[in-house]
Amino acid sequence: MKNFKLKLIMNKAAYIYIILLISVSLLVTSCAVTKEDYRKRLEIEKSYNHTLLENSVSKEKTAAPKAWEDFFTDDSLRYVIKEVLTNNLDLNMARQSLTIYKEYQKAANFAGLPNVNILVGGKLDYFSDNGLYGKSGTQMQAVLNSKKIEDYAATVNVGWEVDLYGKTRNKKQIAMYNRLKSEMQLKGLQIQLVASAAQTYSYIQMLNNQLLITRKNLQLSENVVRMMNAQYVNGNISKLAVQQSERQYYFVAAQIPDLVSAVQIHENYLNRLMGKNPKPLEFVSAKEIINRQSVVLGVPADLLSRRPDLKEKEYEVEVAYAELGIARTNLYPSFNITANQGLNSMRVSDWFNPTSFLSQFIGQLAQPLFNQRRNKTDIKVKKIVVEQKISDFKNTYLLAVNEVSDALVKIEKIKEKQKVLDDENKVLQHALKNAHILFANGSALYFEVLTVQQNLLQNELQTAESQGDLNTSFIQLYKALGEQNQQ
Repeated sequence: MKNFKLKLIMNKAAYIYIILLISVSLLVTSCAVTKEDYRKRLEIEKSYNHTLLENSVSKEKTAAPKAWEDFFTDDSLRYVIKEVLTNNLDLNMARQSLTIYKEYQKAANFAGLPNVNILVGGKLDYFSDNGLYGKSGTQMQAVLNSKKIEDYAATVNVGWEVDLYGKTRNKKQIAMYNRLKSEMQLKGLQIQLVASAAQTYSYIQMLNNQLLITRKNLQLSENVVRMMNAQYVNGNISKLAVQQSERQYYFVAAQIPDLVSAVQIHENYLNRLMGKNPKPLEFVSAKEIINRQSVVLGVPADLLSRRPDLKEKEYEVEVAYAELGIARTNLYPSFNITANQGLNSMRVSDWFNPTSFLSQFIGQLAQPLFNQRRNKTDIKVKKIVVEQKISDFKNTYLLAVNEVSDALVKIEKIKEKQKVLDDENKVLQHALKNAHILFANGSALYFEVLTVQQNLLQNELQTAESQGDLNTSFIQLYKALGEQNQQ
């Protein structure tokens, strides 16, 4: 009979245990957050609307440049970029931010473990004769034969919240994705600084080229003034013609200070990017800075793995899902275990007496019932945040595709413009020679010579500017495509 009762009790305990396991598993399942494949929301085209002539030259290449070293060929520019990546203050602060998130992730890896604290303390109470423990009260003073109570304790406190719903896992994911997001921010800043340094360097090249052209035209204008004076002395032209040629000379000369000033301003900016004080950058060369054949477009889907800002937005979506998971766990019971073990006595001399040993265990189950709707509101808000992050991810993708397309359009149209400028330059060079010959022979008017000279100067300046614009467009394309080894 006793064995039968014992079996009955054990069976009941087993049933209760099974029911508890099923209940916990149902709770955990209900807490789980179902994540959709939000990439399917993207309308990814199979190819770009425009292409590059350089791509058809190197069909065997199927990937983006592995790094900026493959894209930029000029040694002076490479030196500038290395200095920027080493000394730039914004980049150094971004590296420090990444270190902070790595520390947060290390801390998150210990989430879910018990908290252990050592507590040492003492308390000394003196009685009042008119108080609770004095002559007018419980007369504790007379019982203890003392007007004071001493209480000394040294305990180890252990507190542990049992994670039944994956809250710890979500916290670890948040810390991990925040660290990955910081890595992408650092990589994005690196690409941005490389592009900014290259674009500034290319602009200085263009300004130096325009300065060289302007000084050459200034010399040409000076020769025209001499020729006009000679014709005036011979009585072939009026003083007005001489004055017009002098005006053209001063017009060209006035452009030189503006160009020199622009060069120095952009040199100062480049020095700041390198973390240095302003100084002339005499090493800026006139060489071609870009290996255009290293740029391979690939397909728009490649941007999802190349672009740091897109990866950053993906990680933000993952963080939003993890935060939603934590918000849902707040609706369910929390189970906390607290344990205290140590020594407690009314005299310090009794601390090491076995009878002073203290042991305490507490288990607490708390189920939220009414919390001013904070938990429910938090879940709804977190769901909205998830949708916002997914929309932000989609918007960033569309922006990335547009940036690539914009750069391709600019490259294509600048090349068309360059061809027109080259044809115009050939005509103007020939026209200037003819104008000088005809003017010397009295068959051309002075303003025809000045007009051809002014048009040639404008053409050469536009040609230099278009070359700078072409470099800028290729740099923007490099920045828009991202690098293959960005992870």
